[in-house]
Amino acid sequence: MKIRSGIDIIQVSRMEEALARDRGSFKDRIFTGYEQEDTMKISSPSKRAESFAGRFAAKEACAKALGTGIMTAGIGLTDLEIRKDDKGMPYPVFGGAALERSREIRVISSSVSISHDGGCAVAVCTLLTDEEE
Repeated sequence: MKIRSGIDIIQVSRMEEALARDRGSFKDRIFTGYEQEDTMKISSPSKRAESFAGRFAAKEACAKALGTGIMTAGIGLTDLEIRKDDKGMPYPVFGGAALERSREIRVISSSVSISHDGGCAVAVCTLLTDEEE
């Protein structure tokens, strides 16, 4: 068994700027329908930007834990989805090339944690795999 991890950080202001310029294509390239719908339920624009930034950081962290990064090995941002359980805890869902890669390295369990502070969003992803050291 092997533990893999990835981490990422983003300034929330960068996400706010991208969302302010967006006419829909940015969100569609980066976030799945579920992620957009779930985040748009947040009434405060600044908290929405914080949530989008956290999800973006989580996707990057998951790609790093998979050992590929984004836009490598065919993995795009929408191949990684950050959902929330009934208590609001985030968790990753792999699709497309990310799912193929997770099967390659034999992911047994995955988790993601997201935090916001000081104008930044940070996320860490941890994967437990059945691959040999």
